[in-house]
Amino acid sequence: MKKRRSFIGCLAVMFGFSALSLAGDINPPPGPVGPTMKTLVEIEPRVAVQSLPSSEIALHVISEPGSYYLTGNIIGVSGKHGIEVASDSISIDLNGFSLIGSADALSAVAVLELHHSLTVNNGSIIDWPVWAIGGIGTADASLMSNLIVKSLSGGITVGTKSLITKCSIDTIGGGLVVGDGSIVEHCTIASEGSVGINAGQNVRILNCLINACGNDGIRAGSKCVIRDCSLSNNRRDGIRVSGDNVVIIGNSCIDNGQGLVGHGIFADGSGSRIDDNYCAGNDIGIKATGSSSGVLRNMAYSNGTNYIIVGGVISNNPATAGPWANLEN
Repeated sequence: MKKRRSFIGCLAVMFGFSALSLAGDINPPPGPVGPTMKTLVEIEPRVAVQSLPSSEIALHVISEPGSYYLTGNIIGVSGKHGIEVASDSISIDLNGFSLIGSADALSAVAVLELHHSLTVNNGSIIDWPVWAIGGIGTADASLMSNLIVKSLSGGITVGTKSLITKCSIDTIGGGLVVGDGSIVEHCTIASEGSVGINAGQNVRILNCLINACGNDGIRAGSKCVIRDCSLSNNRRDGIRVSGDNVVIIGNSCIDNGQGLVGHGIFADGSGSRIDDNYCAGNDIGIKATGSSSGVLRNMAYSNGTNYIIVGGVISNNPATAGPWANLEN
């Protein structure tokens, strides 16, 4: 028994020395001891908008490129914008908060000169008397996403090569103004006093719902693509395009022309493709006045006049046109 206890004791001593040898040097390295915790900038590298200075015309001014975020709601005051954008390359995360206007305030996010690369996302902009986002200037290459806008005047205006996605815009004035080469997708727009989407050239408008605008639902220029949108109860035309080589496919245009003569689709350029659209309850279903346009596989139902085609290709006779025929009732 004593031999066993001695043997166990020897093993304990051996394991103790092994553990000490594996632990390494317990003395601190030479020189001063440095901090091991992260700085506040490393934890949150963005800048709080509410920490920025004001000016005579804005509650907060962003004057340097960078990433910014809201720490709470911003409430408008008389004679001032909420945020003035005064630089290129700015990203503003509303962080789930709101910019809330007041009766005599100006724009929520004001762009007063030409800038580049503005991002605004993830929040609400409510009751501003001028623009929700925009102003005298514009910002090219902008990204607007996941915004709820309910404005007393204009909605959002952006420059060329911009992307507007997953936004809900409900305004008393204009809805959405986009420059050439932009994309608008998955947006819901109601613009009581003006055009829902006012687009330049070479713009893609996809999967949008536009309702009860005070003028056209969509107004666009040459080389635009308008696809899979729903446009209804607009005071003038559902879709109105001025320019050549436009593609209008798979849209639903219903009950446009509320108070004015309204078309479901009106295209006055040449070389356009108007294909697989449904137009019902408009004053005129589809009107295409340019040369060499293809008007194919559409259905016009219960319009004042279903089709007015000048210089284009149209057939309402399935027996002669086969699957390319337009239908009407």
